Amino acid sequence: MRRIALCLAAAVLAQAGFSKTVGVLQGGRDVIAPGMIKTLEDDGWAHTNVTLRDLENTNKLAGVDVLLFTGGWNSYFFPNAAAARILHGFVAEGKGILASGFRSGYSRTASRPLFPQVALTYNRAVSSLIVPVGDSPLAKAVKAPFFSSGSVDHMPLLVGPEGKVFARCAGDDVGAYGEIYGGRYIALGAFIGGNASTNGMTGADRDAFLGMMNWLNGAPKDRSAPEVAKAKERALLDLLRRERLWDWTFDGQGPGVGPGFVPGAHHTVAGVLESRLYHLEYLGTFFGKQPEEIGRLAKETRQVLAKMDQALKRKTSEVERRINRMNAAELKAFNAAAKDEIASLRDLFLPAERLTALRTKLDDAIKVWQVQANKSKAERYARERQTDAAQVPGIVQTLTEGGVEARRQAALELARIGAPACAPALIAALKDADEPVRVNAILGLGWMQAKKAVPALIELAKGTEVRMKRRAAQALGQIGDARAIPTLMASLQDADATVVQNAIFALGWLKAKEAVPDLIRFATAPAANDWRKAEWRPAAFRALGRIGDERALAGLEKEIASTNAAALAMAAAIRDAKLRARPAGIAQPA
Repeated sequence: MRRIALCLAAAVLAQAGFSKTVGVLQGGRDVIAPGMIKTLEDDGWAHTNVTLRDLENTNKLAGVDVLLFTGGWNSYFFPNAAAARILHGFVAEGKGILASGFRSGYSRTASRPLFPQVALTYNRAVSSLIVPVGDSPLAKAVKAPFFSSGSVDHMPLLVGPEGKVFARCAGDDVGAYGEIYGGRYIALGAFIGGNASTNGMTGADRDAFLGMMNWLNGAPKDRSAPEVAKAKERALLDLLRRERLWDWTFDGQGPGVGPGFVPGAHHTVAGVLESRLYHLEYLGTFFGKQPEEIGRLAKETRQVLAKMDQALKRKTSEVERRINRMNAAELKAFNAAAKDEIASLRDLFLPAERLTALRTKLDDAIKVWQVQANKSKAERYARERQTDAAQVPGIVQTLTEGGVEARRQAALELARIGAPACAPALIAALKDADEPVRVNAILGLGWMQAKKAVPALIELAKGTEVRMKRRAAQALGQIGDARAIPTLMASLQDADATVVQNAIFALGWLKAKEAVPDLIRFATAPAANDWRKAEWRPAAFRALGRIGDERALAGLEKEIASTNAAALAMAAAIRDAKLRARPAGIAQPA
């Protein structure tokens, strides 16, 4: 009966020229609660589910007045190019879109924003209390502050020239609206209604949600067919132009997986020189005064890079002018027609022969000065070690007799020095009354790979203090002494998830072949709805790769075949003879 009543109500609304049908995206990364749907139904909305594929089909959206996009975590490249075109036409028909969560921009998605002229999400921040801004109908619909549903986060918006802000969170704009191409669009950098009970939404978030939905459905419906057609043409032309500008000139973090053609070509060439320039100038820091030869070559390279930067600005401006003059047909054909131009961009910034010559000059200089820098570095470190050695007795006394904060710093300083003479004092500090002192001592003994500390660390790993057990397992793995293997095997059964994870890593560092069966079990355990197993699995893959036992290849065939990145890295490590030959433990750099 309820469904019949809804259908009759929808028919009456349609005859009156005012329909309320929402298309709810079910794209696999959405936050749709039954209570949201009930709230819409109670307000007179009919609803239909919409798939990602439906967004590419005008006919599928013909009976929809407002589209509701939610969630969007890691929903990369939403919407795709075909859907973006359809959605621009959808709005130009006088319809509306609410893009909430991550759906309006590139935060957590790398998606190209749908309507950046209104607003887009560009970041993620911790805070969730949403408050109204201004006196627009949408701000007035936020009758009281409310929390982003089911989350402690919000997504700040970058508001475009056609967007107006109606809500903020922790000082960030999170709600913006705009009337574009005869339709309406809202970007909401928050989650709303996702945790509504089956009885429906209540309170301020209900009022705000329905206020947004009804505003989106309120665009003028009396435009003529030619007016709608003209709006669609303009919307699609703007989309094409924006896409081509991104294809060619975008340079930054955000939409897409890399820079546009022009900055991409520049960065490829500049990176060859910049990496060598930074290396050369770094070598120069090991001398009292930078050698003149390094200074001359660095200056020459920087001059070349400066000219390349100027060329980048000129080319970017020139391409932007061209794109902004193009019609729709030219924009559609531009990328294909400009293949030769794209291929020649690198030479525009620096011809290949000049790049090769300067790169060779830099490489030759690096080889010469690396030898000199290594010698200077060794002399510097020798002086530092002498200075450190002279200070050890005083630091040991501080660790034994000083105040709490002084003892904490003394433990860290002995760990930094890392000389064998530091180990006895740090082992003694494992019984200090202050927990941070004990933790710092454990960390130092691990960094030093102090084998004399193994018995004491084993006792801590067997103990009852969770923080000590965590760090002791880590240090035992770093030290690389096989005496720790039985204790670490037992730690795999610990009630604390971090103790288990550290034991997994440590057994890998110890190259403990007897742990392989248990590690395979961790690597294959279903991780759904269990955050602990989700963290243990990649740790187990890393450990198995470090151990290098080929039994893991047979035991994890399915994971390797599924192109699991961690499993593939493990398989590559096992098959690499050089990696298999690594000694146990994790040595710290000199």
